Amino acid sequence: MEAQESLLTNTLDMYPDFTKKLTRILERGPLGEEEVGAALGLEKGQAKAWLKRALESGLVEKLKQPVRYSLNLPSSLLC
Repeated sequence: MEAQESLLTNTLDMYPDFTKKLTRILERGPLGEEEVGAALGLEKGQAKAWLKRALESGLVEKLKQPVRYSLNLPSSLLC
């Protein structure tokens, strides 16, 4: 029963959907938390939480002044 619950929980996690869509919108350039939330139809708090998770996993990098998020591209792709 625990294995089924774990599998069900993992397949219902919406974070992977967020990262796919986040990648698409950040390909156009860096965005702030509110802009990400508005683009994806998320509450500001949810956008902030998932952006923090994306930052911790290395998917995005946080830019300063103003605070924005951009894709963390490997240097080999920047050539």
